[in-house]
Amino acid sequence: MAVPEKPDTDRFRDPGLRFLTGPALVICPRCSNAAHAIGSKVVCSACGLLSSLRAEQSRPANLVHVAWQPHCHKCGAELPKIARRKVRDASREIPVRCSACQHQGVYAVRTDLLAQRADHDPVSGLPYFLSCAFGQNQLWARNLDHLNLLETYIAAKIRQRPLLSDGMTILEKLPGWMKSAKSRKELLGAIRNLRSSYTKAMPLGK
Repeated sequence: MAVPEKPDTDRFRDPGLRFLTGPALVICPRCSNAAHAIGSKVVCSACGLLSSLRAEQSRPANLVHVAWQPHCHKCGAELPKIARRKVRDASREIPVRCSACQHQGVYAVRTDLLAQRADHDPVSGLPYFLSCAFGQNQLWARNLDHLNLLETYIAAKIRQRPLLSDGMTILEKLPGWMKSAKSRKELLGAIRNLRSSYTKAMPLGK
C-alpha cells in the first residue's frame, strides 16, 4: 500500500482572491467584544446587540472642498483639498485658513465618507476585532478566513503566483513588512495571539 505524500506546507499558491468577503468580525460598539458585521447590520452574541448602523454615524468623515482646486477668496492662492479631518457632522461650510496670506474664509465643502482606515470595516465603520499593533504597523484580518489565509501565506517559504488573475490579488497588495521573511516568526506569533483572543471572546465558536 502506497504511503500518502506529506502535504507541502512550505509551498503556497496564491488563490487569486481580489476582494475580502464574508461577515466581518468587528469590535462591538456596546461591549467591546467580538461582533459580526453583515453589511450595516451588527450582531453581538455577548451583549445581545442587534443594530443597523449607518456609516456616517459610526466613523469620522473628512470634509473636502466641493471645488477641485479651491482658492483663497483674498489672495487667490490654492487651498488644501482636505479642509478638516475626523469630523462627524455634515457641515456644508467651514472656516479654512490660507497658508499663503493667513486669511481665514468660509468655504463650501462636502462630506467625504470614502476615506476609511484599512483596519476598519468599510460598511459598518467599526474597527476589526482581529487587529493588533505590529511595530509601527497594524496587523489586521477581516475574519477568521482572512486570518487563516494570511497565516498560510506568511508561513510558506515558497510563494507562487495565482494561475489565473484579473488584476492584483489581496496577497499581492500586502505591504513589504508582511512579505518579508525576516518578520515571519513574529508575524505568525501575532496571528496566533489574534486567533487566541477570538477563541477567548467567543468560546462557543459563535
